[in-house]
Amino acid sequence: MKTSRFIVAAIAASLLIAQPAHADQITGSGSSFIANFINECRVQYGKASGHNIEYTPLGSGAGINMFMQGTVDFAASDVAASQINKAKDFVYVPLVAGPIAIAYRIDGYKGKIQLKKETLAKIFAGDITKWNDPQIVKDNTIKKVKPKLPNLQIMVFYRADSSGTTQVVAEYLSAIAPSIWTKAPNKSFTQAFPKTQLPIGTFSSVAGTNLMASQVARTNGAIGYMESSYATNQNLAKASIENGAGVFMQPTSEAASAFLSDFEPEGNGIIVPNYNNKDKKAYNISSFSYGLAPTQASDKANIIKGFFKYTATSCASLSAKKLEYSPLTGSALAIAKAQIALIGSKP
Repeated sequence: MKTSRFIVAAIAASLLIAQPAHADQITGSGSSFIANFINECRVQYGKASGHNIEYTPLGSGAGINMFMQGTVDFAASDVAASQINKAKDFVYVPLVAGPIAIAYRIDGYKGKIQLKKETLAKIFAGDITKWNDPQIVKDNTIKKVKPKLPNLQIMVFYRADSSGTTQVVAEYLSAIAPSIWTKAPNKSFTQAFPKTQLPIGTFSSVAGTNLMASQVARTNGAIGYMESSYATNQNLAKASIENGAGVFMQPTSEAASAFLSDFEPEGNGIIVPNYNNKDKKAYNISSFSYGLAPTQASDKANIIKGFFKYTATSCASLSAKKLEYSPLTGSALAIAKAQIALIGSKP
């Protein structure tokens, strides 16, 4: 009870932007990557402010489209929008970051799985199809002791919807294995897939991160990609992935922060990470997640401004790590604050 009162008090203290006296309902949609974090923040913000924030995780592409069409008040995306309505005056705000876990299920196997960068690229390209493939065995041979991996078909799950998480994974694979992942990254897995068509029977599509996690959890031999907390919620094993320094790392909040500290600002709030980051403590399949908000002044824009400020600062400090996300720090947080100041700033 004391913790709850402290959280509400912290939110109230953080609301330095004047809020309308009446409660308003604000709607948002988009990234399922950020949904666990957004849902935590919106509930606590609502308790302190009296404003009802609703968020529907339909995928980055769907959320961006809805925001551009004016059917929701804000959106969330893990990548920059490709479908821009030039008449829509908006701003990107980095809100939080986090690791994308490569989760799997192998019944009867007690060991941990670690994968080199090229091995992972080949699995998602359909070039490695069995869990006892010599390359996977080699990656997991420690002190000349080979793992007893089963002769089990790998079932690759990918997102069917327009997904920012898919694009981040495709950007990563293209950066670390350009000879394998030769096509331009895309929010559509089928468009980013390096071959003319997906293998029949060994690749399966799912809509949204929740379904991705649940399908991997119920399928022996499965592998898929998802924000780390979804894998934890389904008790899924997470592969350790080789980083730019050749170290196998788990998808933790701290490892994502180490990776995302090496980036280039692209303008309008977008931050481009270095997927070949050579920090030994980095987990290199990680992403920032952005809010999209209007710059046109209105009561709703003012509420979104307060909500985004709370989300990127107080809520991130209180809740991000426990939910397996990474709070923004340093220059990334400075970019977020500057972008938040632009929300509702135009008459």
